[in-house]
Amino acid sequence: MTSITTAKAVSEEQQVDDGGIDKLLATMTTERLTSPLTPTAPKPPLPLSTSGVTLNTGYLMPSLGLGTWGGGEPAENTAKAVVEALKMGYRLFDCAESYHNEREIGLALQKVFQDDSVSIHRKDVFLCSKVWNTNHAAEKVREACLNSLKNLQTDYLDLYLIHWPIAFE
Repeated sequence: MTSITTAKAVSEEQQVDDGGIDKLLATMTTERLTSPLTPTAPKPPLPLSTSGVTLNTGYLMPSLGLGTWGGGEPAENTAKAVVEALKMGYRLFDCAESYHNEREIGLALQKVFQDDSVSIHRKDVFLCSKVWNTNHAAEKVREACLNSLKNLQTDYLDLYLIHWPIAFE
């Protein structure tokens, strides 16, 4: 069995202040995991060429995913697309607070996770979200991330990115 170290999320009581990323990293702790975080294989399986990439943490990130930008479509349509993609075998979903559909996607994901007939669980899905340009300031990033977690109805994100490298504020 492989043992890896991952960062443990900053607790809700901790605040990110003017110290920025250095202080944030200093407040993080590590814990030892006894096995790699590898999602279970999708059913039906995706083609081998899309199986995934093993990250330096030992976690398997699927190489094929669904972007959830709705392009002007109602958020409910994007949520329906997520459900259908899960049924087809997709396991990576690229979300963002600026898409204004994370709440609907979260509801759809919970519906699938609670459906015993499909046997798909949160640990089987790689969720990515992104912080928008108005929330790049250290004091805003944490709140934006917590909002995405709440809207997506999950305890963790597998990946959290800066949407664009340009801050508006």
